[in-house]
Amino acid sequence: MVRIGDRTLRGLWTMTALPLLVACAASGDQGSSASTSSSSTGGSSSSSPSSGAGAAAGFTLVVNNTLMSPVLLIGTGKECKPQKSGDSFAVLKLTLSSQTVPKLSPNPILFGLRNDASILYMAASEAFPCLGDLCDATVSVTPGGTISCELPFAIPSGTSGKELAYDDSQGHATVATVPPAMQSQPPCSTYDSKGAACQNCFVNQQFAKPCMPAHDQWYYWCMGITGCEGGGNGFSCQTRDKCATKDECLIGFDAWEACIASACASSCL
Repeated sequence: MVRIGDRTLRGLWTMTALPLLVACAASGDQGSSASTSSSSTGGSSSSSPSSGAGAAAGFTLVVNNTLMSPVLLIGTGKECKPQKSGDSFAVLKLTLSSQTVPKLSPNPILFGLRNDASILYMAASEAFPCLGDLCDATVSVTPGGTISCELPFAIPSGTSGKELAYDDSQGHATVATVPPAMQSQPPCSTYDSKGAACQNCFVNQQFAKPCMPAHDQWYYWCMGITGCEGGGNGFSCQTRDKCATKDECLIGFDAWEACIASACASSCL
């Protein structure tokens, strides 16, 4: 549920280095054109979009939301972790739109995330396999078209992304503000106070077919952790706290709970 590949370039860069970086990367063919693309992102994220500054140049870049997580999971037994100890992934959901630019590329190498310490980070290729909607270097956005996709960055834990820079070395450059990130942590306590209908739905849905993949992932990562389990009266914050001894277990638990919460949204108003 939480889903979010060779590393082309990665590390600490100043903002002035980005144009030089993309000049080396954007000279090749960007592949086929795509006028529109839509998809969904996993995990919990902030919801307030922030506008980019590229409209005057014939295109716009918007960061819709961002998720912070120390590890990303795909299936049972597979995970993506930052290459550097002490880093966490910032996964950005972005929208790139062209008004007049003939071929606007969402190639991950054309983006850089500047954190609150004013350090620029390139996309973290070690997270690419764990993203279900990675920005695709083989497509381009044509006038009137829009593409939405995800980009992962590995930044020091405890810091946050502030600006997403884009420069294709073809005269199309902008910076978009990154909205505050939310950790992968659903508000588990709210479901205990929403009444019998909500609680009953939670119990009934936790083993329903739509949420079973998340359940299986949670079960795999949490085996052997006493007290980290759901059932009976449903989930609780106390149960969730028992899962916090292992990052993968906690994220798996949150993904399972997020699936159930989505299925029970109408019962938990």
